[in-house]
Amino acid sequence: MKKRKILVTGVCGLIGSHLLDQLLERGEEVVGVDNLSFGKMSHIQRHLSDKKFKFVKLDVTQEARLKVAAKDVSVICHLAAVKKVAEADSALPTLMGNVLGTESVLKAARAVKAKVVLGSTSDVYGASPDIPFKEEGNCVVGSSTAKRWAYAVSKLFCEHLALSYH
Repeated sequence: MKKRKILVTGVCGLIGSHLLDQLLERGEEVVGVDNLSFGKMSHIQRHLSDKKFKFVKLDVTQEARLKVAAKDVSVICHLAAVKKVAEADSALPTLMGNVLGTESVLKAARAVKAKVVLGSTSDVYGASPDIPFKEEGNCVVGSSTAKRWAYAVSKLFCEHLALSYH
């Protein structure tokens, strides 16, 4: 199997760091980006000396810098997200961070002709009583004034943004 150069956003998060482990174990070359607002360097510390891994501290909303980091990648795994809505004074960082970050990733992918794997969340199904959730099922969210839905609707919007770019 031909090895690829893969960019992972949110690489210092729990899922991103485990994906990094697996990709490096398979021999892939990886560029990991994270702004360290939620992720921890300790999650990737053991890989910093690996020649097949390069870490770049940046926020995915920094479109120009992300395009530079994405140079020569064939796949972008977009896991970076702002999700701690309940702890914030406003839902704005979640809404704008997720949407602008995803758009930045999609623009970078288009610029370098890379495929995108978009990490979403089961929160997009909201409060649906239909278990198990199905992608073609209905999205049921609560009051539009409830801050808790900001993460769900931002990720749902990002899914539609990705479909539109596709």
